[in-house]
Amino acid sequence: MGRGALPSSVRLAVTRPVRPYSLAAAAAALLAVAPPAACQPAERVSKDAGAAPAPAAAAPALPLKYAPRPTAAAITAADLMSRLYAFADDSMAGREAGTPANLKGAEFIAREARRLGLRPAGEGGTYYQDLPFVRRTAAADARLTVDGASIDAADFAVALSRGTPRAWAGTAPAIYGGTAAEPRVTREQAAGRVVVLRMATLAVQRLSAQGPLAGAAAVVYAGPDQLGADVRALAATPALAMAAGSGEPGTAAAATLPPQLFVTRAVAERMLGAAGRPVTGLVRFEEARVPARNVIAVLPGSDPRLAAEYVALGAHNDHVGYARRPVDHDSLKAANTLRRAAYVAEDPTGAEALDAAALARVAARVRAAAPVDVAALRRARPARPDSIHNGADDDGSGSMALLEIAENLSAMRVRPRRSVLFVWHTAEEKGLLGARWY
Repeated sequence: MGRGALPSSVRLAVTRPVRPYSLAAAAAALLAVAPPAACQPAERVSKDAGAAPAPAAAAPALPLKYAPRPTAAAITAADLMSRLYAFADDSMAGREAGTPANLKGAEFIAREARRLGLRPAGEGGTYYQDLPFVRRTAAADARLTVDGASIDAADFAVALSRGTPRAWAGTAPAIYGGTAAEPRVTREQAAGRVVVLRMATLAVQRLSAQGPLAGAAAVVYAGPDQLGADVRALAATPALAMAAGSGEPGTAAAATLPPQLFVTRAVAERMLGAAGRPVTGLVRFEEARVPARNVIAVLPGSDPRLAAEYVALGAHNDHVGYARRPVDHDSLKAANTLRRAAYVAEDPTGAEALDAAALARVAARVRAAAPVDVAALRRARPARPDSIHNGADDDGSGSMALLEIAENLSAMRVRPRRSVLFVWHTAEEKGLLGARWY
């Protein structure tokens, strides 16, 4: 589809009241029934206004695998299961944007769109719109000096995150910016400086072009006395993102963000000293193109006067791929259920914009709900290590619902008067990138 040929999206704002949820009920429900399978929804918090939370046992257990049946025009649970069990299967490997697995998911949707008779509305007469997507890594020649003294390569690492990082080759004074969770600097204070932030457990952060750190020369996270193997592995994990300089059509290039670095506590102390010292860095990034595709299709309207108007329906076809290390499925289910219950108890609005103190209270609530007996879960079913984020609900359910709607509409004796635009965006998990590119 030529860019700008149709409205890019229709956005709806939906609010759902959230009822307080009992931690004790969550714990009891987990003990009453072992969580079913990987396709099981991540939580059972009732979000209907005025409704009491439904116990976990009230929902029917879903099978681990489901043999697909031929689909029909009517919208049915069986049809949705046939589609979703295939789309969120382990063989799709989590459908992370920029990987062959995401391409496989896009091809699945395009084949179904073709079978249902939808018109291709992508580029070059296809169902696809390709994004300028890359696999980004830090160049191996990164260097760091503080007040003229070189920092050993074992004491720092370049971190990769969402967004497009700037290369850095220069010198800037260091300033202390507080903690990574709650930076205490303004945009003016951070501009052109190396901002050092304290972090108990080193992790890549999502910086914002509108945030206080956007104009920093670099953002440095001060961690433990040594950068362990887990931190090294995290830093070495490539970022899958839009290519540098790829802005939205008709706009300036996407805003870039400062590079992020992990350093040991000793290096951070050297940077700050009695007053901020000059820090010199050389940080570059290398990019290699990888596949990422939106899938776009149209059901033409039946009314010649109205067919040029479009009702737009969208979902995203990607999820987040693999976990960095396998975790036990049932233990994660139990922990997430209790954590969700604690969040809702702390913040009944569902906003979850909790500060550090509130997060500490959430952690205390989870610990206080210790009646979840892991041994009892193990007796019901042995541990099941899993490393694939299947993405059944996020957003396999939305993507497959669009196909189900398309099949229903295309089988109508009289189709909708206006055309219906279906867009399955990619890279939503990377920051709504497919939707922005479309």
